[in-house]
Amino acid sequence: PVPTHRVSVHDDACLVLGPGAGRYRITGGGEIGVRPQPGFDPVLLRLFLLGSAWGAALHQRGDLPLHGGAVAGEDGSATAFCGPPGVGKSSLVAKLLDRGYTLISDDLARVEPVSADAARIWPSIRRVKLSRVSISQCGWEGSEADVEPGSGKLHVTWEGTVAPGPTPLRRIVLLEWGELELTRLRGLAGLQRLIGACTYRPQLLHSNAERARYWRACANIARH
Repeated sequence: PVPTHRVSVHDDACLVLGPGAGRYRITGGGEIGVRPQPGFDPVLLRLFLLGSAWGAALHQRGDLPLHGGAVAGEDGSATAFCGPPGVGKSSLVAKLLDRGYTLISDDLARVEPVSADAARIWPSIRRVKLSRVSISQCGWEGSEADVEPGSGKLHVTWEGTVAPGPTPLRRIVLLEWGELELTRLRGLAGLQRLIGACTYRPQLLHSNAERARYWRACANIARH
C-alpha cells in the first residue's frame, strides 16, 4: 500500500505528514504550504498534495471533496461513481471515456453542494488511476503514466477531452459487488449510503460542527 500518512486538524490549519514526501500545511481553504523532506520522491510529493492536502483545503472551503470518478455525457451533465477501494470506479471511468464520455475527475473532485437547481462538480487533473490489468483491458498500453509507490497502480495521463468547467452533477452511482442490477436509493438510508461511499478522508472532519455541515451538504446533493 501507499505509505501511511498522518493528519492533524486544528482550528486554524491542517497538517499532513507524508512519508517519503514531506510536510503540508493547509490554511483558509486557499493555501497549501509544502516543505519537501530531503531525498523526497516526486511522485509521492504530488500524490499527497493532490490527495489529502487538496481534500483538506476543500473541507476548509465548505465544498465537498467527492471520493470517486466522474464523467460528463452528451447532455452536459455529470455522473459520479463512488464505492470502496478496488470496486472498479476508475476502470469504469476509463471504459466510458473510450465510449466518448468527457473526463471530469478520477479519485477526488471538488463539488459545490448546491448551485441554482443542482450541485456542480469541477474538473480535476487529467489522470486516471488504473491497475496494469485494467490498462490492458482498456487498451491503454503505452500511455504516459507514473507508478504509484507501494500500490503499483499507474496514474495514466488522459489525452482526450476534459470538462472545461463546472458541470451539473445529476447522478451518483454507488458501486458494490454482487449481481448486475440498479436500485434507486431514497431517504435516510440513501443519504447514509452516500456519505459512506463518497466521503474522502473522514478524519479531516475534526469537529461536530464540521461533521454537521458535511451531512447537510450531502443531504442537499441527495435532494437534487
